[in-house]
Amino acid sequence: MTARKGYMKILFVDDEKIIRDGMRELIDWKKLNCTRLVMAKNVAEAIEILERENFDLVITDICMQKMTGIEFAKYIKKTRPHIKVIILSAYENFSYAREAIEAGVLKYMLKPVIPSELEDAVLEATKLIHSEVKLQNRAQESEKLASIYQPILAKDFWKLLLRGEIQDEKDITQRIYLAGIVLPEGNLGCILFSARDKGAMITDMDVTNIHIKYRAVFDCVRIDRHTIIFLSSRELTGEELDDLKTEVESTIKCNVIFVQGNYVDKITDLHLSYLHGEQLMEFYRAISMSDSVKDMENLNGILNSEKIRKITEKLKEDMQYRSQVVTKNVTAYYKQLEECNLSESQQNIAEGRLLYELIQMEKKQKKLSDKDFQEVFQKYLQCDSVQKRKLFIVDLIQQAMDIRKSNVINDTDKLIADAKKFMMDHFQDEQLTINSIAASLHVSTSYLSRVFKKRTGMTCIEYITNKRIERAKSFLANTEMKHHQIVQEIGYSNVYYFSVQFKKITGETPGQYRKRMEDENVQDN
Repeated sequence: MTARKGYMKILFVDDEKIIRDGMRELIDWKKLNCTRLVMAKNVAEAIEILERENFDLVITDICMQKMTGIEFAKYIKKTRPHIKVIILSAYENFSYAREAIEAGVLKYMLKPVIPSELEDAVLEATKLIHSEVKLQNRAQESEKLASIYQPILAKDFWKLLLRGEIQDEKDITQRIYLAGIVLPEGNLGCILFSARDKGAMITDMDVTNIHIKYRAVFDCVRIDRHTIIFLSSRELTGEELDDLKTEVESTIKCNVIFVQGNYVDKITDLHLSYLHGEQLMEFYRAISMSDSVKDMENLNGILNSEKIRKITEKLKEDMQYRSQVVTKNVTAYYKQLEECNLSESQQNIAEGRLLYELIQMEKKQKKLSDKDFQEVFQKYLQCDSVQKRKLFIVDLIQQAMDIRKSNVINDTDKLIADAKKFMMDHFQDEQLTINSIAASLHVSTSYLSRVFKKRTGMTCIEYITNKRIERAKSFLANTEMKHHQIVQEIGYSNVYYFSVQFKKITGETPGQYRKRMEDENVQDN
């Protein structure tokens, strides 16, 4: 736009010279604050002029050769939408006026045009253009301010979010908008880098430089003077982490320790990823984590192998439910590690990972406080040999079992009650299985099956089947529901299977049972 403080540049287009000359003389253009008035004899000439020079307002006749005024207005709307257009027409036809409006024309005026009316139209255009210039200036100023303050808002937002101080979704959404943050698709997770040298100082400029060079993460923030948090929408590979570690160390001129927290699917849970990363960071610092990311990647493959995971789950179960084979399972875990020919650093980490998972399970069940966690951790670090660390883990599991010993009966009763309640709440779901029940109660399938059968005399599946048949009997006796409707209500997928189960338990088909109930009701009445 050229309009500033109400001044205008106007292009007048008409193929009749007498009209152009008349408009030049009859209108007081200076009074209208027109600093430049250019006349064009046709649309082609007008377009050439527009190619060379910018204007605020175009006043054009509607009927001209090769291109009409309305077509010219459409061209202007497409190529120079900031220019306002006034059309002068000798036609009162409503279709012309409607087409002009659709083309974005400001005014559609009938000839012969009264000079004062055209002056009013130009003044109206001037005010509108001047108003748009003000809005544009404000928008530019806002963008300038945003470029200054948004990085600060983003930094504060991430710090508050990672500390768990903001969790309301509406609040988070508003802060994201104000900070100009664009969240990527996918899960979210934190990657923590911490300087090994506590005297080292990481600056905001360091963080900015690293982020500019490394784009595998979508944002980063400095938590304190020696810790950077990188935010990623996917778990980085060992090679990517190695590259990032190299970039961080070359920037801050210091060796670093790094960890990846668990990835979460909601931004409101991102603080959990950070918390997990912090705990791992503390743990890895203490067990002298290997500098090589490739070593870590290889170790992750070993620790996630089927054999290692199975033994780890057994040890968790030993810890949760009293077992006589704790030492045997711990020994099996160490034997598997020994067969992998780990380096001393990898061995430390592997042992530490096991201890970490066991402690986390206890913390989750509120059996260990943060203070207890620290005490267990410190005692573990005092073990100066593999054998001592192995015995420490055995003792830790046995101590946890002893704590539970006095409550084992109550715990089992509660587990059975919780299992029954879950089955009653979900027996309508045909996908209900022993696995889903055990998962909801955070116990293993084998343990739940064993204690449930021992306490109730039936399996979980038998219990579910009985409850489904009891509900079916109620529907058959008290409603007129069809068999296929009842099937949908009690968690079976088809009528035939329901009928087989019903007869197996009651000795009657659903139809026979309904008829017997109807006959008994008649006799009672």
